[in-house]
Amino acid sequence: MAIESVHFFGPIVSPPPTGDESLALWNVLTASFELPSFLELKRGRRDAVAFGPRP
Repeated sequence: MAIESVHFFGPIVSPPPTGDESLALWNVLTASFELPSFLELKRGRRDAVAFGPRP
């Protein structure tokens, strides 16, 4: 099934994942876009945002 148009905000991940963890997160997100009924996934923030190093 081809995805015609997908727009999303996020994810907000703190600290941001790298390497295999970032690929795993991307795979979960892109798989969720294939479900037409998927609308939102949200979890409360427990700690302050920790920005990682910029590439």
